[in-house]
Amino acid sequence: MKKITILVTLVATLNIYSQAWETVPTASHPKISQLKYISDSEIYAVTRLLYQPANIQKWDGVSWNNVGDFSSTYYTRFKFNSATDIYAIKNENAPTFDNPGTNYNNISHWDGTSWTNLININRHDLIYNFEAFGPDDIYAVGEVKVTETTGRKCVLKYDGTSVTPVGVNSSAYGTSSRNVTLLVNGPNDIYSKYDAYNESIIRLKHWDGTTWDVFYNSQLDEIKGCGDFQVNALDDIYICASEINNSGKIAVGHWNGTYWEKLGDIYGDLGISPGNYGGIRFVYVSPNEIYIYGGLYLQSAPTYNKYQIAYWNGSNWNFLGNFNGNYYPNDMQVDDNFVYVTGDFTESGMYPIKKFARQIPALNTSDIANTDTIKVFPNPTTNVIYFSESIEKATLFSVEGKMILEKHGTDSIDMSHLQDGCYFLKVENDNHLKNSKTIKVFKN
Repeated sequence: MKKITILVTLVATLNIYSQAWETVPTASHPKISQLKYISDSEIYAVTRLLYQPANIQKWDGVSWNNVGDFSSTYYTRFKFNSATDIYAIKNENAPTFDNPGTNYNNISHWDGTSWTNLININRHDLIYNFEAFGPDDIYAVGEVKVTETTGRKCVLKYDGTSVTPVGVNSSAYGTSSRNVTLLVNGPNDIYSKYDAYNESIIRLKHWDGTTWDVFYNSQLDEIKGCGDFQVNALDDIYICASEINNSGKIAVGHWNGTYWEKLGDIYGDLGISPGNYGGIRFVYVSPNEIYIYGGLYLQSAPTYNKYQIAYWNGSNWNFLGNFNGNYYPNDMQVDDNFVYVTGDFTESGMYPIKKFARQIPALNTSDIANTDTIKVFPNPTTNVIYFSESIEKATLFSVEGKMILEKHGTDSIDMSHLQDGCYFLKVENDNHLKNSKTIKVFKN
C-alpha cells in the first residue's frame, strides 16, 4: 500500500495588538511611496522630494543611494524580482488637456548595471500600474487608451513587437476614469477595473481570453469600488472599496461567487467617524488576517487627528498598536515577522519606516505514515493537482503557515500561478472533518 505523509495542522492565535511600533534604523530620506523591505541592511523604495522627480533608492545599512540614473518626472511604481532584475514605470510627462506634453511614457528595466527603456507605449497618457513577466511580456494600465486619441482607458499588452489593447471587442473592456487596478496571471486570466458610462459605481472585472466579465450583483452587493484586491479563485476575491448604501464609509469586501459581502463594520469596531480621508488600502494575508491603512483618521480622545492602522482577525476590526501617524501611510508590506509601513507621516522631522512584530499561524508538523483515503496527484506538479475524490474543503498554505487559497467542493487545485516550492494542503471531508489532514505537495 502506497504511503502518503500526513501532517497535523495546529493554528496559533494571532496576538498582535499588545506590542509597540518600532522605527527601522535608516538615515533620513525623502517621502516614500512604495517599499520593498528585504532586511535592515537592504531596503528598496520609491522616494520623491516635493515637486521633484521620483527615484528608486536602496538602503545598504549605511546610506541611501539611487539605483542607477532612473527618475520619473510624475509617478512611478516598481516590480522587484532581485537586485539585478527590477521593472519600473517611467512617466516622462504630466499631461494636461491643453498641453499633452512631448515625451512618451515607458516601462524600464534594471539589470544591475543600467536602466533600459523596454517599451514605448506610444501615448502621452500616464501609466499607473503594470505587470512584467519579461521584456517581451508586459501589461499596463492608467490613462492609456486604445489609440492615442480615441477609445476608453484599457489594459495594454506589449509582446516585444507591438502594443495592443486587451479584449476591446467585449463591452466591458475599458473604463472612463484612471485605472490603477491590474492583476495578470496569464494572457487569459487578467483582472482590472470597470466603470460604465451611465453609472458611478466602479467594479472589478476579469478577462478569460474571450470576454470581460464584471463581478457584481445589483440586488445583493454591500460594497462598491475597486481598490487593492486579492484573488484566491473566481469565487473568492477580497477588495477594498466603499459601503454601497453609506456615503463616505470605506470597507473591505469579499466576493463569494454570488455577491460582494462586507467584512465587519470598520467604523463601529474602531469607534471612528465616517469621512473621506483619502480612502484605504489593504494587505491580505488570509481570511483571518487583513491589514488596512491610509484614511483611518481618528477624531476622538486621546489621539485627536491621528492616522491609524487596523487589522481584521476574521471576526472584527482592531487597531494595530497605537500608530498615531500625523499624515498618510502610503505603503505596507507584511512578511513572516513584521508589518512594515511608510508614507508621508513624520517623526522628529524625518519620514520613517515603521514596523510592528506579528505572530503567524504556525504549522506544527508530525509524520504519520498512514492512509490512502485521499490521493493527491501528480505530486510534484507543474500546474494542477487533482484529488481522488471531491473534497469538501481544501486550503493551501505556504511553509510559513500563510493561507494562499481556499476552495470548497472541488476535485482539483490550480497552482500554475504559484512559485516553485513546497506547500501544505489541508483537506477536509465529511468523513473526517474532526481530524483534518494536511498533505505536503510540491510545485515545480
